Amino acid sequence: MGFFDKIKAGLKKTRDSITGQINSMLHAFTKIDEELFEELEELLVMADVGMNTATEICDTLRARVKERGITDPNEIMTLLQEVVTEMVSGDNELHLDTQPSVILVIGVNGVGKTTTIGKLASRLKKEGKSVILGAADTFRAAAIEQLEVWAERADVPIIKHAEGADPAAVVYDTISAAKARHADVVICGGIGGGAQAALAEANIRLIGGVQGNADEAVQAFLNGTLAFDPNVHCTHHDHGEGHSCGSHGCGGHCHE
Repeated sequence: MGFFDKIKAGLKKTRDSITGQINSMLHAFTKIDEELFEELEELLVMADVGMNTATEICDTLRARVKERGITDPNEIMTLLQEVVTEMVSGDNELHLDTQPSVILVIGVNGVGKTTTIGKLASRLKKEGKSVILGAADTFRAAAIEQLEVWAERADVPIIKHAEGADPAAVVYDTISAAKARHADVVICGGIGGGAQAALAEANIRLIGGVQGNADEAVQAFLNGTLAFDPNVHCTHHDHGEGHSCGSHGCGGHCHE
């Protein structure tokens, strides 16, 4: 079983739960109206699809229902699958074509983020790539030490701060180090539950000048429980160097 096949298998429980809720909701309707789309959007948001993505999905569904003259609510599920498939279509390969390429590994605690980082770093090094790790999980006890063990096993450098430090600052410094050392790949993680605002801030700093010629699409491994879109960042403030959304309370909506 390949790497992405294992991820797909691990998401089965989450996928089945979401599908069941949507089917139950659709069966409660006898016609397709605005209330149906509002409830569907709410279910998608509750499933951590993300507000922007949920809105886009429902807007596309509205347009296609109108174009095709669909009136049966039970046909919405097939149409939903069609729309989502189009949105996520593409290959399953990591595209590490630029220097540095950036990978964020995120998800709730206990899903194997740190282990994945270590194994991925080892594999990439064996393939001849220079790798730098960033210990961005500064919230969980011993997380930094655990990643240090994996960095030592893979024989790759690691950038770290003290426990409780700003994860965004770790990401910033890791990418800065990668650029200075001309490293091929940056792997930052594993950022656990409760760190969505920090993730958004990390991306702000990426976009704000550190990224340079790194891959524009920061590649993120998700476990299906965090709605983080690396292409969406806070526009509420001037995110200059040293700015921290968490410091003024905007962190809760920085990823909107």
